[in-house]
Amino acid sequence: MILGENDPFSEVKVVWIDNTTIAYKNQRTYTKDNEIITFIVYDLSMNKQLGITDFITMHPSPNPRFWLGCSRWGAEGECGEYTLQNIVDSEQYKLEGEMELGGFIGWSPDSRSMLFNTVTWPPVCTSQLIMVDAETLEQRSITTEDENVWEASFSPTGNFLFYEQLEMGLCQSGEVDYRVLNLDNQQTYEIPVDFQKDVWGFDWTPDGKHLLFFHDSHSSYENELWSMSLTGSDLQPILANVEEFKVLDSIP
Repeated sequence: MILGENDPFSEVKVVWIDNTTIAYKNQRTYTKDNEIITFIVYDLSMNKQLGITDFITMHPSPNPRFWLGCSRWGAEGECGEYTLQNIVDSEQYKLEGEMELGGFIGWSPDSRSMLFNTVTWPPVCTSQLIMVDAETLEQRSITTEDENVWEASFSPTGNFLFYEQLEMGLCQSGEVDYRVLNLDNQQTYEIPVDFQKDVWGFDWTPDGKHLLFFHDSHSSYENELWSMSLTGSDLQPILANVEEFKVLDSIP
């Protein structure tokens, strides 16, 4: 046991920052307008607490130089305010700009950029993708307003972005297109697949040649793990009755 034996608060939601450092949720408190959850950063090799930060959620960058945290809840359970903390100098910066950030999607593999959608709620229900530079905090849209994109995934090299595009908006049913965006030249091509059932949770294999995702069969009430190439070929199920999965770059 590392911590918590005589602690009146619960330690939950462990986030690995690097091979020897973790952050975990601890000591939930409440204010008039908000819920505060403290993340404690702990070095396992030194058995030493390194720092504390008050974020509702925390997403460390891959390098890990930055912590992206949600510092205030917004409407519909979305984060209402994002804060970026540089762990080198402990400075915190609010992510503010002309475009309203919705859900955090992920860090680029090189830790230079953060990817968000701009999900809004009824009656608009449309979204595009926003990239935020971790150094300058500059925001730029990488999909247009008419594309309506809400989910995406970086390739292992960070040069490509896979995303799903819904034709009729988040609040209505509609046809979904699957596309790959080349971030170097902004060229996009469509993956020619048409799923008749629900699919979600897309991720890349480490070599960047295939996509993994969940597929709901509906017939057996089991989530299946599927794979396909970036051209839509080699489409096949891999595992049945899967609740979650994680792509590993190497075997621990």
